[in-house]
Amino acid sequence: MKKEFKYKFSVIMPLYNVEEYFEEAIDSLINQTIDFQENIQVILVNDGSPDNVESLCGKYQKRYPQNIVYVKQENGGVSSARNEGLRHVRGQYVNFFDADDRWAPDAFEKAAAFLNSHPEMDVVSCRHCYFGKEEGFNHYLDYKFDRERVVNILEDYTYIQMAVNAVFIRAEALEGKKFDPRLEIGEDALFMTQVLLDKEQYGVLPGAVYYYRKRISGDPMIDSSVMTRSWYSNTLEYNLLMQFELSKGKYGKIIPYIQYLVMYEVQWRLKKKTFPEYFSESEAQGYLDNLKQILSRIDDSIIWEQKYISYPYKCYAFKLKYGEDAFQTAEVRDGKLFYRGINILNLRARERVRINILNVENNRLVIDGETPLAQLGDRCKIFAGDNAGGVWPVKLYPAKYTEERTFNGDLVYQFYNFHLELPLKYHRKFNLWAQIGEEKVELNMTFKRHGKLNEQMPHTYYACGGYLIKYAGGVLNCIQDLPKTHIMAELRYIKDLLRKKKKKLALYRLTYFWKKLFKKEPLWLLCDRSFRAGDNGEALFRYIQKKIDGEEDVRFFLYKDSVDYERLKKIGKVIPFHTFRYKVNFLLADKVVSSHIDGWTTNAFGEDVDYMKNLYKFDYVFLQHGIIQNDLSGWLQKQKKNIRLFVTSAKPEYESVLEGDYGYERDEVKLLGLPRYDLLRSEEQKIIAFLPTWRKNIAMEEGRPGIREYSPYFKDTAYFHFYNSLINDPRLLEAMKQHGYTGEFYIHPALSAQSGDFEENSIITIGRETMQYNEIFKRAGLMVTDYSSVAFDFAYLKKPIVYTQFDVEVFYNQHINKQGYFSYERDAFGPVCYDYESAVDAIIKQLDRGCQMEEVYKQRVDSFFAYTDQNNCERVYQAIKEL
Repeated sequence: MKKEFKYKFSVIMPLYNVEEYFEEAIDSLINQTIDFQENIQVILVNDGSPDNVESLCGKYQKRYPQNIVYVKQENGGVSSARNEGLRHVRGQYVNFFDADDRWAPDAFEKAAAFLNSHPEMDVVSCRHCYFGKEEGFNHYLDYKFDRERVVNILEDYTYIQMAVNAVFIRAEALEGKKFDPRLEIGEDALFMTQVLLDKEQYGVLPGAVYYYRKRISGDPMIDSSVMTRSWYSNTLEYNLLMQFELSKGKYGKIIPYIQYLVMYEVQWRLKKKTFPEYFSESEAQGYLDNLKQILSRIDDSIIWEQKYISYPYKCYAFKLKYGEDAFQTAEVRDGKLFYRGINILNLRARERVRINILNVENNRLVIDGETPLAQLGDRCKIFAGDNAGGVWPVKLYPAKYTEERTFNGDLVYQFYNFHLELPLKYHRKFNLWAQIGEEKVELNMTFKRHGKLNEQMPHTYYACGGYLIKYAGGVLNCIQDLPKTHIMAELRYIKDLLRKKKKKLALYRLTYFWKKLFKKEPLWLLCDRSFRAGDNGEALFRYIQKKIDGEEDVRFFLYKDSVDYERLKKIGKVIPFHTFRYKVNFLLADKVVSSHIDGWTTNAFGEDVDYMKNLYKFDYVFLQHGIIQNDLSGWLQKQKKNIRLFVTSAKPEYESVLEGDYGYERDEVKLLGLPRYDLLRSEEQKIIAFLPTWRKNIAMEEGRPGIREYSPYFKDTAYFHFYNSLINDPRLLEAMKQHGYTGEFYIHPALSAQSGDFEENSIITIGRETMQYNEIFKRAGLMVTDYSSVAFDFAYLKKPIVYTQFDVEVFYNQHINKQGYFSYERDAFGPVCYDYESAVDAIIKQLDRGCQMEEVYKQRVDSFFAYTDQNNCERVYQAIKEL
């Protein structure tokens, strides 16, 4: 007898700490295009939530008493809550809805239509669309939704379905099925497999959209799961290994669909970098053994088919599975690497040799690059040769900044650097090859930002030192740079651009060559941020403008709508950033000098850089925004940034750059002092300056270069709650009032769009965007910061500092990957506070002391800075001239 249902849909919503999002979620159900009261039952399961969500549930239940069921239970986890919800289902189709997400208005109507037209099917999957910190159809499994279809899991085994929140399931198909309460994460994947194995098919409905919230502070369940023992044990035992048992129980074997689903989950585990600190050695080994057991039951072809790990991680999976290094044991045939019959590497692919820096110096072709081929072991030797019979072995050395290691410390892959200086003569041709055992493999090259050439342009060339360097078919051809030869090379290049419909780039190039004819003086371009001045760039710019004997044409660039634009025009020449004029000047520049080193500072053409980089002839001078205290070698490495003059200010900083893995020589790193320190003055007032730095994990993407967009979810973050609470703390405000102090809170420029989120009061105000840092340092009597390099400026003046590092572990995991020579416990210029209350106590203590730096911190200042003579600008200026 056919079962009768009171509703078309039953929606089960577990509730735990979702008060903030609950109304948006349930309203998306009420506002469906099908009639809510007639068609939708909502089952609210309060899983012991500590917030005020219960009162909201009561409000909605009172409004829709026939549609809404409210159940409250002790906290038992999402599986327990969903199982409780299943007991109350009265609808034909069931959805498990996360209470911080929302459904598109027509999703239920479309799902009902699909299931009504496919009575043979139990499940229809809808399309995830992210909103919040990340927006769009960016789910890793979105490839399933290219069209409406029926998926047969025995045939389309890569079309896995793991989440339950974006699916509708016939109620009859759920009889006898429950979520496993032992699983804190991954419970939905196991549950979906139990359902799908019944009929081995499901529908895919791209037109029905499920909006999945990407919280700016991260998904609390998923992000924290990797820190719990359950993720390392229960999820493997009761989800992944149980998936295998379900398949064997029905088919007598592990079908490809299950293998692919399990491997899809395992791939993210392979990319995990560390174990939790609390993990014992035996726990770590047990986890590793379980992974090996899982991989041993997955076909090699399934491992290799994974879409979201690179080939080194797939080879690492083979290493765990077979206990051998795939790179070093693979067979070489016809320029390809084969491991157990799988082609794991094309040795002739351009990415196998990256040319990072290419130049001509003293009649030699100088090349700096990197290759992963050294991973093949001692059997692989690389050589450079020329058409005159010359052969040069290529000496390789580990590029530590490229290291990728996994959770147990194993090296997954690493590039190796090389440096070549090849003697130049006209019509000399050079190539690279690898000798792997008995096989010689000709190598192709790809040219990176500072590699000047573009292998994808048929007539690519670079002119330098009296030579024209060309590249085609794996060969560098060096000919004499005669005027006629150069003109013909450029005309061919412009024709290539026109074929690619890059007319504007052709116009820039023609303008550059025309302007170059009339250029008389060396051109220096200076900047700070694209939208603000007031840093070392401006300090040096001001200094040079005052020099009577300056021989350079010095110009400053920033956005024309910057609050600093008109002010700087009164000092010297200013170019509007991101304009035609700016880009032509960039091509003409001999020196580019900046306090920042984001991509836009060294590249004026954005994604078109590969078409224009052969005209970049400038030396890049990195003034720095502050003093380096952490290990930034992975970011500032010479092979990536190619800094010609690297300015440092403190002896330990200078030594850390030279001795670290930055790759620079002594003539490239100079101990000169930050130019803006010359402008530091102290006219102390009773002001506390709050200056925390930014966080990568909560900042939005850039809109215009250098400017990040506003995030409506910023106020959800621990960062906001800490600092907004701090500047409004009653105890702190009372102490400031008693001592006659006011405060100014300045948000970091990377988060400037969020400044309106903070609440000011009669004591502490939100600082103006137009305020210059030097003015802040001059006026303030106390600085409160966290990890920001502005603390060094303040310490330079021997003024007191309080460090607020409430999120120290998160900061060093998600913002800064490596700590450097500077230890806050040993080297900081003030007390370091790791929680809210101690931060408030430390600030009040400073107020009680009259905001004077303690002697121990003054001694640290004296031993840290190289210069305090206010001659930094002159030293930097002369060092640039000597390049």
